[in-house]
Amino acid sequence: MASLTLKEMEEHGLHDLCVDLCKNIINSQTSDGSEIKYLLPVKHIISNWSMYDSVEWVNPITKEEFIEPFNSEDTRQRAIHNINDQIHQYNDEVDKLDSQYDDLEERVAKQLYRKRSPYQLYSLTAWMHNPVHGQLPDKWQKTPFDARHFNNKSVFNRLLSCTTEEERVGKFNQMLYEYINAITEGKELIETSTFYYPKMEFDDFMMRSGCIEYINLLQNEEVDFYDIYESPFKRLLYHDGADYHDWDTYERNWERMNRDKEYDAEAIRETIPLFNISDYNLTIDIDQKTLKLEVSGEWSTPWSVKQRYGKRDDVKSWKECGLEGKEGKPNRFMALLIKYAYYNEQTEGLPPIEKASRWDEMVKSTYRENTFYKYQKGLKNILERLLGLPYTMDWWGRELDEPPDIGFFEKQTEKIEQRSSKGKKETVEFEYYETGIGIKLKEVPENLRETGYYTEGLEQWSSDIDGDFNGHED
Repeated sequence: MASLTLKEMEEHGLHDLCVDLCKNIINSQTSDGSEIKYLLPVKHIISNWSMYDSVEWVNPITKEEFIEPFNSEDTRQRAIHNINDQIHQYNDEVDKLDSQYDDLEERVAKQLYRKRSPYQLYSLTAWMHNPVHGQLPDKWQKTPFDARHFNNKSVFNRLLSCTTEEERVGKFNQMLYEYINAITEGKELIETSTFYYPKMEFDDFMMRSGCIEYINLLQNEEVDFYDIYESPFKRLLYHDGADYHDWDTYERNWERMNRDKEYDAEAIRETIPLFNISDYNLTIDIDQKTLKLEVSGEWSTPWSVKQRYGKRDDVKSWKECGLEGKEGKPNRFMALLIKYAYYNEQTEGLPPIEKASRWDEMVKSTYRENTFYKYQKGLKNILERLLGLPYTMDWWGRELDEPPDIGFFEKQTEKIEQRSSKGKKETVEFEYYETGIGIKLKEVPENLRETGYYTEGLEQWSSDIDGDFNGHED
């Protein structure tokens, strides 16, 4: 594979990246690039977002809290964009407040709110090796928690394709090494040259570390999040574009429909359903730690697609579905899914007001208000991913203006009239949620029944529901 040119590497933002890797050595607002003289090989590198499962922000003016859970690269980016929209709105409000003051000193004294920076999509953190040849600045003391932060889309997306820490670090250092060699090629370096010590440090490190065996990280394919977070149930999903966007077949069938007087082609084109959530059922096997997805509906089209997409099912592990927590136990989202499954079984056929009462005890139960809705939104994101949603094209391959709301959790409200302790009539409102998709348990383990399954029992049995979850595994 041909090496990248210096121009190609610079187009990927390597100069700014190298400066950022030295920024907390010389903390200056305006960089002249001289910081690079302290550039060192990288010891560890991580995505800043790998430590979180949600993007959170509180509006300083309204005190309103915004929480956007995510469980995949797709939902992570959407969550950041949603929160950044809120930050931009807040910054617009700060501009309005600032405009009320002509005098700068008065504005600083009386206008207490300041603009906030939006979250970065591709933020990464690196820890560096100690120098072998060079010296660190006298005013800078290295600590175990020293870290360098940077934001680079090309590097971020290519690191996603690396499977081990060794591969990530090896390819990252090879990228820096090739950049240093390219920018210093044919030049005579003296001790006062910016790249004098970085060249010595990397020459030494690459010889003794074995990283020289790796290719430049930028020669990796840039991985799209759909390549990584593909649904484990992909083969069951009849709405997935890869299964039916065979354009030769599409055109032949379309011509046949137009010739056939029996069909109103345009009417059919507009009314064929793309997705029916009631066709899908999930069965949770706690003992085997699996999910079984069943597609029970038969979908008819003018050329009998229902023969191709009839009743079918598939079984995947919790881990494959991104629902396994520590020690093989259900993570926070799986715990909530199990609660809904048990609730569905125990309240089947009950009147709505009774269902509403039991939902609060069996599903919402011990969660704090904000925590519950945060987890429910995260679970919705996971179910969307498992079913290949939200889709952006209709059955005919046309772009949708807005993905439809599938309705995994439908809010229901019930009201009853009763008398207060003072004998006055009052209306009490109950809120609960129903699942659009069928969810059930294959069998409830005896130890969960004995501990009061829908209250404290599940929390005791499952993994720590307040622990970290990154969308795949803990």
